[in-house]
Amino acid sequence: MLNFIIGTAGSGKSYKLQQKLIKESTDNPDSRFVLLVPDQYSLEAQKEILDKHPNHGAFNIEVSSFNRLAYEVLDEQGFGEAKIMTDLAKTILVRKCLIDCKDDLEVFKGKVNMPGFTDKMKSVINELGQYNISQDKLREIIEKSDDLLSEKLEDVFKVRERFNSYVTEKNLTTDELLDRFMKCIPDSNIIENTYIYIDGFTGFTPIQERVIEGLTRKAKEVTVTATIPVDEYKNTSDLRTDDLFYLGKNTVKHLRRFAAENGLEGDIDLIEDKDGNPRRIQDNDALSFVSRTIFGQSADKYEEEQDSIEIHEADSLENEVLTVVKRIERLVRTEGYRYRDFAIITADLESYYPYLDKITRKYEIPVFIDYKRRTGMNAFADLVVALARLARLNFSYDSLFHVLRSGLTPISESDIDFIENYIITFKRTSFNSFAQEWKRPLDNRYKLDRVNEIRKNIYETFKPYMSVMRNSNSTVSDYCKSVYDILVAFNIDKRVDEYVERFHEEGNYALEEEYSQIYSAIVRLLETIENTMGDEKITLNDFEKLIVSSIESLKIGIIPPGIDDVMVGDIERTRLKDIKKIIFLLGANDGVIPNTSNPATIVNDADRERLKENGYEFAPTTKDNVFKQMFYLYMLLTKPTEKFVVSFSNQDKDFKPLKQSYFVDMLRAILKETGTILDSETESKVEDIVNANVALDFLAKKGRIIKYSQDENEKKLYSSLKNYMLQNKVEIDAVHLMNDGLKFEYKERGIETSLAKDLYKPEEDIKVTEAQQFINCPYNHFLNYGLNLKEREYYQFDNLQKGNIEHDILERFFKSVNENKIDLKNVDQKKIDQILDTAAKEAFVCERAGDFIKTDSSKEFLKHQLTNIAKESVNALIKHLQRGKFEVSYLEERVSGGKADRVDRYEDGNDIYIKVIDYKTGSSVGFSFGELMYGKNMQVFVYLKDALQREIENNPGKNVIPAGAFYFRARENYVGKSNGTGDTSGKQIEEQNITNAFKMAGLLNKEAIKVFDEDNKPEETISLPSSKPEEAMFDTENYMKLLDYVDDKIDEIRGDIKHGYIKVEPYDGACKYCSYQGVCRKEMGNVEFKKAENLKAQDVIKILNGEEDDANSMD
Repeated sequence: MLNFIIGTAGSGKSYKLQQKLIKESTDNPDSRFVLLVPDQYSLEAQKEILDKHPNHGAFNIEVSSFNRLAYEVLDEQGFGEAKIMTDLAKTILVRKCLIDCKDDLEVFKGKVNMPGFTDKMKSVINELGQYNISQDKLREIIEKSDDLLSEKLEDVFKVRERFNSYVTEKNLTTDELLDRFMKCIPDSNIIENTYIYIDGFTGFTPIQERVIEGLTRKAKEVTVTATIPVDEYKNTSDLRTDDLFYLGKNTVKHLRRFAAENGLEGDIDLIEDKDGNPRRIQDNDALSFVSRTIFGQSADKYEEEQDSIEIHEADSLENEVLTVVKRIERLVRTEGYRYRDFAIITADLESYYPYLDKITRKYEIPVFIDYKRRTGMNAFADLVVALARLARLNFSYDSLFHVLRSGLTPISESDIDFIENYIITFKRTSFNSFAQEWKRPLDNRYKLDRVNEIRKNIYETFKPYMSVMRNSNSTVSDYCKSVYDILVAFNIDKRVDEYVERFHEEGNYALEEEYSQIYSAIVRLLETIENTMGDEKITLNDFEKLIVSSIESLKIGIIPPGIDDVMVGDIERTRLKDIKKIIFLLGANDGVIPNTSNPATIVNDADRERLKENGYEFAPTTKDNVFKQMFYLYMLLTKPTEKFVVSFSNQDKDFKPLKQSYFVDMLRAILKETGTILDSETESKVEDIVNANVALDFLAKKGRIIKYSQDENEKKLYSSLKNYMLQNKVEIDAVHLMNDGLKFEYKERGIETSLAKDLYKPEEDIKVTEAQQFINCPYNHFLNYGLNLKEREYYQFDNLQKGNIEHDILERFFKSVNENKIDLKNVDQKKIDQILDTAAKEAFVCERAGDFIKTDSSKEFLKHQLTNIAKESVNALIKHLQRGKFEVSYLEERVSGGKADRVDRYEDGNDIYIKVIDYKTGSSVGFSFGELMYGKNMQVFVYLKDALQREIENNPGKNVIPAGAFYFRARENYVGKSNGTGDTSGKQIEEQNITNAFKMAGLLNKEAIKVFDEDNKPEETISLPSSKPEEAMFDTENYMKLLDYVDDKIDEIRGDIKHGYIKVEPYDGACKYCSYQGVCRKEMGNVEFKKAENLKAQDVIKILNGEEDDANSMD
């Protein structure tokens, strides 16, 4: 017989069923009574039966589930060895089937290796089983479907066919277990003498309904509860999925029709609400009214004032949780509530879990969070994935340091830090590269002996693992054993125990429980893969995907709820059977309630609608699930006896705006007098200080504010709390640390002279380039030259190396010209090109550019590009020489201030003219008197003075004259080209464009104009710092004074360096590309940038002659 107990949520159906079960079991002691409930409700159901039973126990009552009862019957029928295939094993098997069938698939061939696709295929295979769709029926559906759906289902058919071939009578899926159970029921003596009670289900899958039908035929009696209002239970003839009670009505419709057809109709027990109110909340008019009317069951409004339903708005997810947790803590502490009187429910537990976990631990609230964290977030599970990736990518930088930085290998953190920069700089990115000694030095910080010692340690650690993983003859079994062996070598089991102990000490019992299970779970995972696919050979890519999909399917059990815990759960999964006084619903935001997300699936919503039209039942669509969630909301409204508190956040964790849910709008529409309470729990309050954790948070947040506050009461409060914690030895170290931090005052000051002397090289050895960096920012110079902080070098061909090659080409070109005594004023273009090609090849090899570039075509393109840049630059430099009388004297000559790129010389009787040129390959170069006097761009002038001194020493009695100091930018200039017709004017325009593009920047001696440019037009080759050439040049006397000034400036800078001047004092624009912004931590709005005075030549001359003060002095 099939009986029903029907009523609204909270009407007392479960109570009625349990009372009936207890009475019948007492009256029939020789019969067996089984209560079938969802798995997650079984412990609570047992407790309820024990509490309600007059003897607080009975030997003929059992609380079970569909699967456990199936096991019992299969064991009775001789199938006791049958095992349910775990979700993990099923994932691995589906992955294997996808690999096997990959080449035969049409639609999904290219998606087999996509993340998450294995789960999608497993999901659709599960769905086919749950909805009792056999392969024959699936073939029928394929033949009746349109092209695209037919092709998709054909691929599913192939994979499922392969999947079924691996499933045996002793290794069943959940759906096959129930199918086998259903077939065994007719011969079961166990079922024949059993009364079956089914409670706690919102609905049933087709395979579960068939099991209920089988039980009804065989068992003495079957009783099922269904959530349907009494006045609607018969209204099942024209069911619609948007009916709030569709799930219950659909179940009753199917089962009543079966009972009627088989003469098994029993009693229907209708439970009426008391005065329209469900019994559980019969004394709460507001909640009862809303549960009856909110989803369109009535258009009435609740006119009275009420405080049973509250609506709260928070400014973040974290503060939304904080408000709830503080309220629970306060109610328990001050009003006699127990923690078990509360439940926190959300439809987005994944987003809220981190905040719930952190804040409940901070306030020491005991909770049971009904949530299984993704195992992929676990450090040890992540290590297994990283090891598989390491083998596939053969020690690529990312894969290697993913493993090393896990902190779970025997390689020390200091060794990892030390060798990482070396590996990045020289791109040691294959396992074999670790087998050979490394001989290239990086810099003086990286001793090759230690580098090779660490290299060898890494190589020896991973050699057994990599030798198996990279062996083409290795099987899946070999892979799994190799992963296990390296985990053993890493002592992972002991490392796990350390984590477990640490989490226990921190009171993080959820993570303690997770980590206590993870090692054995991973070992089982490897065993399952080996048992399923051991003898097969698959690619490392497929093995990695197999590991990833298997890890994603790992499920770690969670601690069952204690006697007095706050229940935290999901709106659909969590079953609240205990009476709760207050329920908090978090995350009442649009898109969450209702959940309108439409995850990509193999059979999408449009496919399901078409299948439904053709009479085939599949899982619900997204639209159906929206109405299903309404039903769960309705049930939730009937759970609390005192209050139902709804909250939402106006922005998500990324601070993007969020809208409130339609559910909030519906509540407001029904409850006229209910407004929204704005919560702001960001400020720490005295009344919130309930334990040491909160006290520390209060001290940390309030300390800095109170330090500068004028409120004496606040200062006394802070001081009293601090002293109390110190006297009672509560978090002493943390309190002292915060107190020291409050006392700290940053004062921008230099370093001791003695320390500066140790940090820096001798004053006379400080080169002009180093002094220039000091001028840009003293603090930048301190970090670079004092502390030796360097940017990490990467194994790549960047602009710096490109500039080095361009520079090298120019040097080699002019060196070859000098060595071969080539007259540049009369040389032809063919000869120039020939010398340039040779110089470019040599420079390319010398700078090892080919090491960074993989293809020959890329190398040739780079050579061509750099040669073109050099060709244009050389042609411009030759034209400069041809306009004057100078000849190249020497190149890359070491001078006291550094190294001069090129020094030109012209001797006229007793006069020797000297010109210095410095090549630049970076951004545009310029010259201004103000910047020079400030201390910038001094380099070429220092070189000029050194070159003059050399000439004076080599030519006593001669008159050595500074002709000029210039910067030349080597670059490819896109200038206008002639029209190719041979037109003379066009060629002249082209030549003039090139000349303008390659103008030098610097200062010319007006007494050397004729030597520099015989046409007396220096402005055509120099970018003069004034529009009037005569105002942009010095005579010899003032030029020499300027060089002396630069010399003194360098000495002044050297003195500042040696005296420990390290102030954050950047020159305008120096911070833009500074590498040390993360160290400096200077907010750009608070930086006082230095700028040079805008000076003209005559201003500088006055300063040099003592007629005006130097406004650009560093003092």
